Amino acid sequence: MLAAAGLLACASAVFVRAQEARMPDTQTLQQMAARFAPTDMTADLSALSDSDRRVVAKLVQASKIVDGLFLRQVWAGNDAMLADLARDQSSEGRARLHYFLINKGPWSRIDHNAPFVPGAPAKPAGANYYPAGASKADLERWIQSLPEAERARATGFFTVVRRAGNSFTLVPYNVEYQGELVQAASFLREAAQLTGQPTLKAFLNKRADAFLSNDYYESDVAWMELEGAIEPTIGPYEVYEDELFNYKAGFEAYVTVQDPVETAKLQKLAAELQDIEDHLPIDPKQRNPKLGALAPITVVNEVYASGDGNRGVQTAAFNLPNDERVVREKGTKRVMLKNVQDAKFAKTLLPISKIVLPPARPGAPQHHGQRPQDHRAPGAERDLQRARGSQGRHFRALRDTAHDRQGRDAQIARSVALHDVSGVRVPFDSLWRERSARAWHRHPVELPDRSARLRHQR
Repeated sequence: MLAAAGLLACASAVFVRAQEARMPDTQTLQQMAARFAPTDMTADLSALSDSDRRVVAKLVQASKIVDGLFLRQVWAGNDAMLADLARDQSSEGRARLHYFLINKGPWSRIDHNAPFVPGAPAKPAGANYYPAGASKADLERWIQSLPEAERARATGFFTVVRRAGNSFTLVPYNVEYQGELVQAASFLREAAQLTGQPTLKAFLNKRADAFLSNDYYESDVAWMELEGAIEPTIGPYEVYEDELFNYKAGFEAYVTVQDPVETAKLQKLAAELQDIEDHLPIDPKQRNPKLGALAPITVVNEVYASGDGNRGVQTAAFNLPNDERVVREKGTKRVMLKNVQDAKFAKTLLPISKIVLPPARPGAPQHHGQRPQDHRAPGAERDLQRARGSQGRHFRALRDTAHDRQGRDAQIARSVALHDVSGVRVPFDSLWRERSARAWHRHPVELPDRSARLRHQR
């Protein structure tokens, strides 16, 4: 018995040393982070009153709490690991902390969740929503054994599963995250007191109530009815982090201000949504005969984002809420993040266009049915041909460190796998900093395959 225990301990020590040997060093971590291009995000707050600016400040404070809460949802060990990384003042420690904050954990999300911090286990498929080590089969058997009402709670958005002796038990979010949610609710109530906009006041008070009651229906309806310059989205919404069942909602926050000019341009389209739905080229049974009394499209500029709304791959628009009761009765709201989309265009589409499209020559004749002559720099075509034959699935553009266009294009071309240009996704990371209305983000560029892209659509 003692010999077996000794062998097991030796094997564990060898495994740990082997894992640490595979961890990226400082240079590799910097190269991994260099796939994220720094972009200064701004939003014009000049039209806001002084009280409105104070409302925005309170919302940012609430959003910072959401950031820490989401870290705990991702993995139970995140808080302790973050504290350890923060104490490490070495260059490697600084690089590891930086990449940890981008990914909201010790796994590189754009590298198939490969760990980059020594001691990090494989990323748990169920995040921290289920007990560590619990198998999917055991959880499914337990869920199926529950009465119908309890089964609905177990598969619902707003509970976590914890161990109870030899079985499991449900813990509602307002209990599991009570400390964070009490603080966030307090900031929302303070913001509600500051605003004179009635729909914003109603939403903030109802969402604060929901944080403490775990019932989000009334606040979701109030969010659908929001009007005015400030457009906050805060709470548990998307289920992407729960890769075990896709049941549990991650907390996220977007503090945004409306762009009334761009929103007005989309109002005509919003009025035609039901007609568009009725004529989709799909089986009529799959069409929604009633999109809802409210189906607004609003264009906003992001001031601050946190939690599940600002980690790894992040969308530039979202369609919420996800509560089917609200969707049936009220519809959903489509929120377009204009300054984020502008950044995606500048950081993603323009570099792609310079690779894919040859430069136009003034006065050059139009070619009909023939491929125009390629005027890429010498060597670029060879690089692109190699890229086309690459086994990689992802497009990643490196930071623009070249001093001339030709050098930059060659650098980007070497990192290209031209599989599906239509699927560009841009992750963002705010690094937990803001300067007034400025949020700092980092954008890697990625072209996932279709299955991955569909999983990340909102």
